[in-house]
Amino acid sequence: MAKRMPPTGEADVEEVETFELLGRILDRTELPDLPKPEPLIDGWLDLRTAVVLLGDTRTNKTFALLGWACSIATGTPWLGHRVCIPPSAVILVVGEGAHGLDGRIEAWEEEHDTDVQQGKLTVLKQPGGCLINQEFWEQLRALAEIRGTRFVVLDTFSSLAPEADETKDAAKVVRRMSELATAIDGSVILAHHTGWNEKARARGGSQLESNPDGVLVLQSKEKNQNGSVELWRKKVKDGPSGAKLYLRRKQVAESCVLEVAACGVDGWTPRNNNDVERLVLDWIKTNEPGTKTTCQKSLLAEGAATEPQVRKAFDSLASQGLIVSEKRSIEEGGRSVKRDVWVCGNAKRKARKTGSKQQTNLGGTHRGSTRRQPRRRPRRSGADSPSDQGK
Repeated sequence: MAKRMPPTGEADVEEVETFELLGRILDRTELPDLPKPEPLIDGWLDLRTAVVLLGDTRTNKTFALLGWACSIATGTPWLGHRVCIPPSAVILVVGEGAHGLDGRIEAWEEEHDTDVQQGKLTVLKQPGGCLINQEFWEQLRALAEIRGTRFVVLDTFSSLAPEADETKDAAKVVRRMSELATAIDGSVILAHHTGWNEKARARGGSQLESNPDGVLVLQSKEKNQNGSVELWRKKVKDGPSGAKLYLRRKQVAESCVLEVAACGVDGWTPRNNNDVERLVLDWIKTNEPGTKTTCQKSLLAEGAATEPQVRKAFDSLASQGLIVSEKRSIEEGGRSVKRDVWVCGNAKRKARKTGSKQQTNLGGTHRGSTRRQPRRRPRRSGADSPSDQGK
C-alpha cells in the first residue's frame, strides 16, 4: 500500500520514489513557478505548445508551415505578426518528397530580402521511424537539443505514420509532441488532413483536437485552388481563440509565398480611402516610430485595407503634414538597424509657419475656405475594389 504524502513540508527521498509514476507533484504555492504562456508568433503560435494544423488538400498547409519556420529562423515578422524570440533553429520533418522545398524557401527569401542562415533550418526527409515509435521521438529530441531548436514541423500525420491508426494512436502522438515542446522550450506543430465531409474538423480521432494546446484550420473560400484560404485559430488552450486571417498565394521567382488577402467571406471588402487614412494615423499614434511596411502588413492582416489603399493613405497624410518620415535606429531580429520610420506630424504648426490658410483634415484639404466640403455619395458595391480583384 502506497504511503501518504504529508500535508505540508517536503517528502523524503523514499516517499518521492514511491510516487514516481504520478508525475510532478505540485503544491498550490508552487503553481506560480510554472512557466506562463508566452507567444512565439504574436497572435498565432505560443511557446511550449503542441499544435495541430488542419487542412484539406490544396489549402496551402506546407506554404503556411514554411512561412512560420522561415520567420522563426530569421526573426522576420510573419505577415505583420512579430516573432517574439531571437532567430532560432527549426526542424522540418517531411514524410513526402522534399524536392520542392528549396524553391519555396528561395521564394520566401527573395520576398523578404532575407536569407535563412546555415544551421537555422534542418530538413529530415522521410525518416525511418514514425510518429508511434518511441525511439524516433527520443532521437528527434536529441537532435533538436543539440541544434538549439525552438520550432519543429511534422508534415504530415499520414505520411509520417503510415501504419498508425489515426483514431487509436492520436492521443499518443499528441502526448509525444507536448513532451518535445516542453523539452525544447518551443513549439511542435503537426499538419493533418480534415475529414471528408467536415472541412473544419480533423480526420480520425477527436483527440487530435481535444488534446493539443492549439488547433489551426485552413479552409478554401473559393473554388479556384489559387484563390484565398481562411486561417482560423480554432483552439487556444490558455487564451482567446477565433482569430482569422485570409491568405492567398503570390508568385515569386519559380515558386510562391503566402500573402494576406484583404477579403472577407463574401469576397473583397476594402474600406474607403478616408477610413484607411484614419486607420493608418491611429496605427502610427499607437506604434510610433513605425515603418510603412509594418503598418501595411498589420492592416492587411486585419483585412482592413489593400496595399494600394495603404500606400495612398501614407502619401495623403504626409502631404497634409499629419505624419512625417525620419531615419532612426530600431530593433529588428535582436539587432539595431537604420530604417525610415513614421511619426505623427503637426499640420497646424506647419500651416501657421508657412502662412497658409489650408484647412487640414483626414478626408483631404480645401484651400482658401473654411466651408466644409460636401460629402461624396458612396460608391456602389465593388467600386473600391483593386484592379487585380479576383486574380
